[in-house]
Amino acid sequence: AWHKEVQRGISNAQSAGEVLSFMGDDFQDVGRILLVSCLLRLGQLARRCPGGTRGRPAFPKLLREVESLVARGHLEPRSLSNVMLALAYLRDEHEELRPLLRLSAGLLASGLGNANAQDLANGAWALAKFSERDSSVLARISEVCVAKAVDFRPQELSTLAWSFATLLSRDVALLRALAREATERHEHFTEQGLANVAWAFARCAFKDVPFLRALGTAALARMSLFKPQELSNLGWAFAQCGQADSQVLAAVERRAARELKSFKPQEVSALAWAFSALAACSPGFFRAIAAEAAGKAASFTLQELCNVAWAFATAELAEASLFEVIEWEVLTLLDAFDARSLPVEQKKALVKDVAAAVWAFSFSGLLSSPFLLRAKRVVRQIGRDFDAAASPGARRHLLAPLAPPGRRRLSPADE
Repeated sequence: AWHKEVQRGISNAQSAGEVLSFMGDDFQDVGRILLVSCLLRLGQLARRCPGGTRGRPAFPKLLREVESLVARGHLEPRSLSNVMLALAYLRDEHEELRPLLRLSAGLLASGLGNANAQDLANGAWALAKFSERDSSVLARISEVCVAKAVDFRPQELSTLAWSFATLLSRDVALLRALAREATERHEHFTEQGLANVAWAFARCAFKDVPFLRALGTAALARMSLFKPQELSNLGWAFAQCGQADSQVLAAVERRAARELKSFKPQEVSALAWAFSALAACSPGFFRAIAAEAAGKAASFTLQELCNVAWAFATAELAEASLFEVIEWEVLTLLDAFDARSLPVEQKKALVKDVAAAVWAFSFSGLLSSPFLLRAKRVVRQIGRDFDAAASPGARRHLLAPLAPPGRRRLSPADE
């Protein structure tokens, strides 16, 4: 009775202090299930009100107790997945959580035979939120998920698809199993679930025609319920797959046009890119996108600005007023960049974005000398950095001419 009462109290607690008060002074007197419940509730509260565990001496003590339970193999799959879930919720508040996540993931993978669909989906989601791409753990999770796919609820299928795609773990057997279940049960998915599965398949370059047809049917029936991020994910996924029913695209356009003021910069950019990539460029719709992008341009990232420029240039609908705003914002961002301090991958991405912007402005006949000179300066600086770091034998490769930019594939989904 005492155990159940404490469990209820933890589940209903509304602050970190209230949760930790249930632990008392000696955590060892508390059962392992209550310790995990305490950590999970702290994670759930952190999603609503971050920072509640900072500066509380009891929190590191709780972590040590939970880590001890994990290390001694005292937790079953459900508790291990709950630990991972809690750590994912708390990851932005504490830097020292990754080792415990890895330990929990390894033990979860070794005991997945007793794990259910929720345990598998939550474990994969936690790994994705930490960007923890452990190939052996993911392979084991995938293997068990393929065998148990029929037991997954739509939410769990969606979460699993999103997680593996976020980690760029392309397991074809798993993708096929997810596609089969999502196709057969598409009517039971939420709009977010449908959009996330579509996004996941597109990110993994996995094209399943039956699923795309089922997705189109479901989207048409419920288009009025799709929110901005779901609409942009849907359009982006169809564009990545290079396939979309004209009726579905028209419905997405109508719905997006009504909700465009609610779209975030990333969603505006992804939508413009998708419709341009699919050559579904209604002038009226693109004028509305141009107005929205111009009004929110100061909030766009460099990649988002470059994707909008690419979309309008490719659609041959470039508007001078929009490109003036984009040029100003791109130059402002470039002036703020200290390219020398960026990691190598970010430097490469910066060069691609700048090249795409130069191409878009040039193709549209709107490339100004100041813009071109600033772009050249950035690319040359990064080139010199690469050259200085390269061995003599690699310099010829690094100094090779920059290839013409292709489509920039913005990835819009992040829950």
